[in-house]
Amino acid sequence: MGDTLAFWTYGVKHPCTLVFPKVETLLGDHPHMDHTAPELPAYPFVLKGNHGGEGRQVWLVNNAAELETRLQTLRRFELHGSSGFVIQEYLPTLERDLRVVVIGGRIFSYWRQSQSFLHNIAQGGEIDAESDQDLQALGRERVGQFCRQSGINLAAFDLVFPPGEVEPVFLEINYTFGRSGLGGSEKFYSMLQEAVAEWLQASA
Repeated sequence: MGDTLAFWTYGVKHPCTLVFPKVETLLGDHPHMDHTAPELPAYPFVLKGNHGGEGRQVWLVNNAAELETRLQTLRRFELHGSSGFVIQEYLPTLERDLRVVVIGGRIFSYWRQSQSFLHNIAQGGEIDAESDQDLQALGRERVGQFCRQSGINLAAFDLVFPPGEVEPVFLEINYTFGRSGLGGSEKFYSMLQEAVAEWLQASA
């Protein structure tokens, strides 16, 4: 939910997204979703819980029956104090996304690719750090601009380049993220330590 608010605030390109603090804010007087609410995008669309990670709580919803099933799951999360979700326009024909990682003043990127809906490495996606260096550079540039505006200095951004688009589309921001594409945890912690040292020196 916070990602979407940040995208709105700083005016970056992102899929059409609706934010819901609780299930009841979507259902209103209709406890069973047996129709398509007029404010929702056409099926299929993407449903994202507010507390997922590595592809968890991210679902491609194809019809009203699937939506009802996912909303029941979100209701259970709410009973345990975890609420909030977004419904997002589905961007089809995308077999990869660009992971852009910001660690202090350094920015890294690599593609995550898969034939399935989810591209996460934890969900079976594969890493490609070499392809389309021009697009990677553009993605890093746009994330750098966003971070200078927002002050974010430790996060992983997921971007996509839909066919025919000249600018990347921001999907989400991850503040805890996998490290496989960076060379593993040991290398990540080394880079993090260097970034912290640089930040402390600059702040002295």
